[in-house]
Amino acid sequence: MAHASSSGDLRMQFEGHVGPVTCLLIGGTHDDRKMLFSGSVDTTVKCWDLFSGDVIASLEGHRGPVWALTQKSTSLFSCSEDRTIRHWCQRRLVQLQSFTGHSRAVTLILGLDNPSGVILCTGSLDATVRLWYEDGTSRFTLSHHEDGISCMIEAAEDNLLVGSQDGKITHWNLQTGKLRSCLQHDDWVTCLLEALGSWWSGSRDSSIKRWNPADGSLLATLRGHNLGVNTLLYFSGSILSGSADRTVKQWHPVDEAVVASIEGLSGVSSLLELPRGIFRTVNRGEASLLPKPRITLSEVASNTEGLSSPPRTSIFFSDDQIVKADRFEDGRDTQDCLISIDTIPWERLSQGDMPPPHVAGASAKISAGATAQGATGGCRTSILKCSVANPVGKV
Repeated sequence: MAHASSSGDLRMQFEGHVGPVTCLLIGGTHDDRKMLFSGSVDTTVKCWDLFSGDVIASLEGHRGPVWALTQKSTSLFSCSEDRTIRHWCQRRLVQLQSFTGHSRAVTLILGLDNPSGVILCTGSLDATVRLWYEDGTSRFTLSHHEDGISCMIEAAEDNLLVGSQDGKITHWNLQTGKLRSCLQHDDWVTCLLEALGSWWSGSRDSSIKRWNPADGSLLATLRGHNLGVNTLLYFSGSILSGSADRTVKQWHPVDEAVVASIEGLSGVSSLLELPRGIFRTVNRGEASLLPKPRITLSEVASNTEGLSSPPRTSIFFSDDQIVKADRFEDGRDTQDCLISIDTIPWERLSQGDMPPPHVAGASAKISAGATAQGATGGCRTSILKCSVANPVGKV
């Protein structure tokens, strides 16, 4: 389903897959129609008319579940359990080529802007990361991890950060393919963020760590969650984290203390900033729109001067399970729109975390679903004062 983010009005439903939907991507245009792409356990990538909800095409070629999507210019790329990356033409909606090289499922894919001509970065359960040219040849294979890759981020100054199920974060130079440093958590690294001149990482060990990009040294360890951290978000000078312990926490960027905490009924799988609030999706139950947290800008101004590079984030569980369409037209008006997977299609681990796609048994609704209703009010100081029992907006 798709809802207008300002009013919550139902716009349409997208139905057509015969298996759980795993990823979403707002694409380019085809015959002057704005497209939405969705990948599924049913092995297909479907192309939808974003405004009418009609299926434009079903892209077939993978022999296993499709786990992630990305795009470069007029090209669409998908990665799959079948160990391949498929290159599709968005204009003609046909397959152009297949990239091979990984020995296990490819679960992550990242489009790069790199002067060397490398356009893609893929992460696999074979514990390697590969960098690809557009013609399908591999430039580098980055091998240092001992378990599957769980998240990746292209950081500033040609740096690549890679998180793994082995608890390590590796720091690579994209130009040379050389390992620059190796950072450590006690359990799976689940999310990465670049903000406030630092690198931030969340882990299933329930901690958030702040790192110095210059030398990889540990600056701080933030503790407050009782279970794994699933998602990180930079917002207005503070860091927000969502956890399997059912809470969203707001952290002060200077003293790394918890400013506010809000609890729900299920583990938090992703957070997304919207003009009217923070959209939160959960492992079970309804998504909701929380009022924006507030923090006094003077408190962070002196500590963030010169550190204004745009935040970059990577979340293994939720990066492409929710997308924002900048404009949504239905013949009557034009509004912002959110589209998300209706229900996360797999069971959780005993800790409450969401397991990687390859280990999970799919058991959920199969349509792409949508998200948020606009906020009608907000807290003056923080998200702490907002009751989850009566959230500002719901799907």
